[in-house]
Amino acid sequence: MELIELREYLWAWLVYIAGCVVLLSIGWGWTRNLPWLWLKNSLRLGVAALLLTPIPHEDAAHLWVPAVIVAGLGWLTGDEVAAVSALTTLAGVLLGSVLVAIGLAYMLPGKAKAANGGAPANGDNGSNSRIEPTMADKPAAGEKPSA
Repeated sequence: MELIELREYLWAWLVYIAGCVVLLSIGWGWTRNLPWLWLKNSLRLGVAALLLTPIPHEDAAHLWVPAVIVAGLGWLTGDEVAAVSALTTLAGVLLGSVLVAIGLAYMLPGKAKAANGGAPANGDNGSNSRIEPTMADKPAAGEKPSA
């Protein structure tokens, strides 16, 4: 590989990874309010795995290309062999990342929260605010407060 080709190759990967970082940060923000830890981690790891999985180029084995790009261009240009090869790799990586995310959701300290469907454990309402008295707790007009 000549020097100029190496530079173009590295710049292409740099631009692709920068775009992936932007997409992943947007996806991170979209999934931050999901109540289920296993779903949140599955989506995040799944998208990261799909975007960042490389496969060897079919014409030059020493070059690695993003599998999503190969699969998309393969279907658009009619190269089903390359598309199916890339999709097979992506399916395996996606399955593995989802299994890892689900396993992490149950092994991490937040597993009680994940097991309750997002509800906090131990009767905690999740807020750190002060508990205000209700109308039933307040004395009626003319009564002396108790205690």
